[in-house]
Amino acid sequence: MIESHSANESIEPNATGDLARWIAYLMSALLLVWAGYRFAEQWRRIFNLRPVEMHLWADAPQAGGWQTDRQRIPAGRPVHLTVHGVSGVHTFALAYTDVRHEQLIQPGSETTVDFVAPAPGRYVLYCTTWCSVDHWRMRTVIDVYDPDDADTPLTFLQSQPRYAVNVAPHALDMPHPGEVWPTTQPDTALGDALWAEFAANLSLQDAQAALDWPNASPAAVYAWLEAAGVGEPLPGDADQARWAMVAALWQQATTPAELAQGQALYQQNCVACHGEQGQGDGFAAAASPGYEPDLTDQRAAAGASPALTYAKIARGGMGTGMPNWGAVLTEDELWALAAYVQSFVYQPAQSVE
Repeated sequence: MIESHSANESIEPNATGDLARWIAYLMSALLLVWAGYRFAEQWRRIFNLRPVEMHLWADAPQAGGWQTDRQRIPAGRPVHLTVHGVSGVHTFALAYTDVRHEQLIQPGSETTVDFVAPAPGRYVLYCTTWCSVDHWRMRTVIDVYDPDDADTPLTFLQSQPRYAVNVAPHALDMPHPGEVWPTTQPDTALGDALWAEFAANLSLQDAQAALDWPNASPAAVYAWLEAAGVGEPLPGDADQARWAMVAALWQQATTPAELAQGQALYQQNCVACHGEQGQGDGFAAAASPGYEPDLTDQRAAAGASPALTYAKIARGGMGTGMPNWGAVLTEDELWALAAYVQSFVYQPAQSVE
């Protein structure tokens, strides 16, 4: 028997079928979104493998120095750097990275350097070969930004400070002659022996803590030893013995390896003006806009704390032509260089490695 329905009767919708259809639509949409995301990720991965092309022109500092077509590069991307020699002879390094090029860049030559862009920050690219009397100006800044947040402000890289340095009371560009100073080069080996024999109850480390090392000048250390009567009565020439103990404190704060590192940095960056032995007689000293101090001057050295020496290297000499090294050298390198500079007035108990 065939059933019939009147026109006034309505047909109930199939709720189960509609739900299944909508679920299918949703799954298809999710699948499309997932596929699009995977495609975008794959494309981005492929894109990030492509090197950033960058050009750098090496001109003489008085003619403009380093010039580049790209001041900003994304972090983590390979960089294909082409360096073009224009005038002068140069080598270079990118501060706070292992990017270095030590083959001379001659006028008319072209070389390539490949590296991966480091973490976000501002990096100084500087010349590492004496190229002219304006060598200190042979610098430029490369900004490395976060590709996921390109608008974040960038700062120059800095290492964690090793000490709490207090240079506020000092004018960095003024001389600081000591009120007392040694007449001969203090002997750190003698100083070590004197500490062991006459001041065994006061370790070198305890003395450094009491003196707020490295903020105390050698002259202040000498005065403290004299006032405290450390090691009294000292044998032989008491003045010479006390300065030897000051030298032993200096050596306690460094190592032969650190002095060797400082020596290498000095030879690369400082010897042209300051001279092999720190006497201010380097081949470029005559062309310096300011005078080159004699780093072997015992009176001048006696008034300069290790912190002051460190700060002058980090900031540079205003108006003297000495560049600031704080944006170029790491904290360890700055202290190694400061220790080596101070070695010009002391006689290390151990040779530099």
